[in-house]
Amino acid sequence: MNELDPNPIQNALTHTFLSRAPLPSSLTLYRFLLPRLTLGVIYPTFKSFEAIESKTSKVDDEQWLTYWVVYVSLNMLEALMWPVLMWVPLYSVMKCGVISWLVMPRFCGARLLYTVFVRKGLYMAAETLKEVPAFEDVVKAFVDKGDGKGDGKGVATQSHSVAGGAEHAD
Repeated sequence: MNELDPNPIQNALTHTFLSRAPLPSSLTLYRFLLPRLTLGVIYPTFKSFEAIESKTSKVDDEQWLTYWVVYVSLNMLEALMWPVLMWVPLYSVMKCGVISWLVMPRFCGARLLYTVFVRKGLYMAAETLKEVPAFEDVVKAFVDKGDGKGDGKGVATQSHSVAGGAEHAD
């Protein structure tokens, strides 16, 4: 230790901690946390608030409700698949790209994923859950609207095409 150092024990502990801290991996993790939080939660929350407060159009209500259903579904899938996903190179970058695609109404990403994957998965889950007494009342109305196979017979169809662009721009 340096004799001119006013607090040699604290500096030695700081040096020991910093030399053992996994800074590169921590920085990599947090570098993509803020953009994902901003793109995936903060921006959609304010757009959802704006959609709720607007009384004129139901298109934006549907856009943001669909986004949240898809976002939560993807987060649940990510939680289940995390032991594998953590080894995928550039996974955080890819997730930021997917979230950007989901959020932007121009691309209709959330609507496409909902129509192709999430809707069918929710119908399958509802069919399974209707056998559980605790969930019977919750999913009964949902299952009764469709035939339970995810094609949504009897469920109101969306008023716009999946492949088409959004009716409004942000």
